[in-house]
Amino acid sequence: MPTRYEYYHPALGDNALQIGLSSRDWAAQSFTPDTSHTITHVALKMWKNYSNIGNVVVSIRLTDVNGRPKDADLASATIASSGIYWSPTSGGGSGLREGVGLTVALDVPLAVTAGTQYSIVIYAAGATASRNIWWRKTASSVYAGGILCYSTNGVNWSSSVGDAAFEEWDGEPSKPTVTTQDATSIITSIATANGNVTALGDSEVYQHGVVRSGSEITDPLLELGYNEFVLLGAKATVGTFTYGFTGLTPGTTYHYKAYAISMAGISYGVDVSFVAGEVVFPTDPLARVSSIRHIFRPGSFRMQVQLGDLGFDIDVAEALVRKEVARELGEAGAPRCPVGTFLAWSAERGYFCATPEEIIEMQGEL
Repeated sequence: MPTRYEYYHPALGDNALQIGLSSRDWAAQSFTPDTSHTITHVALKMWKNYSNIGNVVVSIRLTDVNGRPKDADLASATIASSGIYWSPTSGGGSGLREGVGLTVALDVPLAVTAGTQYSIVIYAAGATASRNIWWRKTASSVYAGGILCYSTNGVNWSSSVGDAAFEEWDGEPSKPTVTTQDATSIITSIATANGNVTALGDSEVYQHGVVRSGSEITDPLLELGYNEFVLLGAKATVGTFTYGFTGLTPGTTYHYKAYAISMAGISYGVDVSFVAGEVVFPTDPLARVSSIRHIFRPGSFRMQVQLGDLGFDIDVAEALVRKEVARELGEAGAPRCPVGTFLAWSAERGYFCATPEEIIEMQGEL
């Protein structure tokens, strides 16, 4: 079972250290383990603002007396920038500078000693002033176990304000798991998206929600164009969640999938699609029990004859039917149906108390 040792999680906000400026090609966050152990994986909150930045190297070094990296790498890992996520955005807006957890495996397991300070070093050789890697940090320095610093050459280091997000693990941490359910309450320009976080994984889920697109969604944070993320925040327990889409265009097909993010990474449910703008008449249960439904969608029109949903429409409609009968025939004209039967109507029998079997038979005749 993977074990997390030293870590730091900045509160949700809008601060980050930009790696790739002419003065900052290297960045480092030092930490001090409480117990001696082995590090096999490092998790970071990072993102990019350009598709091809080249490889990014993550390593661990010892530090000097000021908490800045020194000497050679003790262990390292190389990440292709194609595997670094874009930051989630909401409604096509700018990135929230929160970052997506990214776990990397070191090339060799590293034994660290309690009370000795080490530093996680990031080097983005292909980053520039306009093509950056970002590392999530706080606005002020609050982490007691180390400092954040940067360098132009990996040798001479300067301190920076804040502390960067990291986790160090013995064993690979598991991601959260999430599923996507079909959309519900699809009426004209609105619909309800449904998801379920079924497992939290080994690290805290700090963001979850759904991402929407006009076409099938594969991995939206690794590709441009999928920027309609719904950000619902942290999720401390497993369970379902919903989000109401509004402003949909009738007749348009939409896709969405649920997601959950932790420092271990991001997980998605399956892609689900629905068509917005189907208007169903009549809308009340009474009329749906035994009537013609007129279904309108821009560019098409159809009718259906149905009894309705036996578990809901008929139960709800009985009271409505009784009210209509009482209004037209007087209260004495509305039969009182015994338990287990339903007030129904047919051309041959008029209003009568029907058994569930008779209801089903009538539905079959329709």
